[in-house]
Amino acid sequence: MINFEIIREYKRIDYMKKGLGLLVTIMIEAGIVYKSSKILKWSFVDLTFFAGICFVIITYYFSSKGGFSSNSVRLQAQARLGIKVAEEKFELSVNPILIGSIVYTVLSLILVVISYWDYFIK
Repeated sequence: MINFEIIREYKRIDYMKKGLGLLVTIMIEAGIVYKSSKILKWSFVDLTFFAGICFVIITYYFSSKGGFSSNSVRLQAQARLGIKVAEEKFELSVNPILIGSIVYTVLSLILVVISYWDYFIK
């Protein structure tokens, strides 16, 4: 007989790990942006959205396999070696770090809009 309580407990622990990974990602990115803003002597609000976009791009690049860069390397290897290599399909691994980067970017956009609301309206 299957014990469904164990399965539910496992799923709950898995969701907690993913949620913790998401929160840790947001805190680390905020810490990096805070330190960078102090070093560059810029406002945190001015830097946070653009840094968030950079975090998403970097995390997206390292969370995916296949795509343009893999095909480019594959084609170069085929041209040099003359060996046909199977094409790797594009696949994105949606992980808590990528989702945390996206959430950080959305939150930073909201922070920027709230901070510069008078500037946008007037």
